[in-house]
Amino acid sequence: MSNLAIAVIALAVAQALTILLTLGREREIRKLRERVTEQRILIGEIRGWLMRERIELTQARPIKPDHEPKVDDKRVPEPPIMSVPEPAIASVPEPATTRKDLPDTVQQSTTEDELKRAAKAFNWLKEDADKARAIVAVLHGTPPEKIG
Repeated sequence: MSNLAIAVIALAVAQALTILLTLGREREIRKLRERVTEQRILIGEIRGWLMRERIELTQARPIKPDHEPKVDDKRVPEPPIMSVPEPAIASVPEPATTRKDLPDTVQQSTTEDELKRAAKAFNWLKEDADKARAIVAVLHGTPPEKIG
């Protein structure tokens, strides 16, 4: 066999492999497109669910009081429901209290009191962490003493 025949056969094999790889890639691309489409559908469903929740929260009616306020023996009409959505939770910052706002009966805390409170909180957190470690140890089947 001549070198030319070997080169032609090698070129034909290379082209066949290229065609096979291209077909495999196209099949994988088709599968990925299907997955992307499924994910887009799921994202759309989640967005729709969130929008319904937001609409329900904004359209929720306020709780009526047990008694109706009266003015001159006439009932006060309820305010109309606004079409503009308002935030579900409105937070109003509370004014900060300063030392001069405190009454004289309230004693100022000292450094020792602060240290005692901090130590108490630290011990409480440590006990809570120890309980959690013991629970995890029991769930994993190891004795609580070996965890540390």
